[in-house]
Amino acid sequence: MIKHTKELIKKNLGINLKTFCIQNGFDLDTLNNLLSGKTKGDREGTNAYKIKQFLIEHGLFTQENEKETVQIDTDNIKNPLLKNFFIVTFNKKFSTKTMKEFIKFTHKKVPAILDLYFDTTVQDYIKDTYFIEKNINAKDFSQFCFGTSDGSTKGSKAYFIKQKLIENGILPIISK
Repeated sequence: MIKHTKELIKKNLGINLKTFCIQNGFDLDTLNNLLSGKTKGDREGTNAYKIKQFLIEHGLFTQENEKETVQIDTDNIKNPLLKNFFIVTFNKKFSTKTMKEFIKFTHKKVPAILDLYFDTTVQDYIKDTYFIEKNINAKDFSQFCFGTSDGSTKGSKAYFIKQKLIENGILPIISK
């Protein structure tokens, strides 16, 4: 996104980002944060919002993955209440979210899902021989649940955790 917008500014205006900011009274750091995705520019009144609106009005801002389609497969989930939870949550809250945001949301819900739907704690759940064989401890499981890894890298601890949660019908299969 940042490279494309930089190119649009340079091509259409014939200037670099620093000059663009000076000419329009914008902060260069805020512009860079907006273009790199560190800030969304969604809150009205903020500098990032003003910059984003200016760029959109002048056709200089493009958002990648804005209309990303996320598919959820709950066939692996045997508990009808849990299956319904994912279907309702997915349809109501995540119709316009990116896949990464949806995955992060579902992973954060794992401890509560274990407690509410399976009447177990994370500590008890990871005592399974599968986790012991893969050398996965409570810290690894917590890191998975709270977003340090999405489990997409094959062979990683997060990958093994994700596969086991899908296999046990705790998480749905999420894909593009």
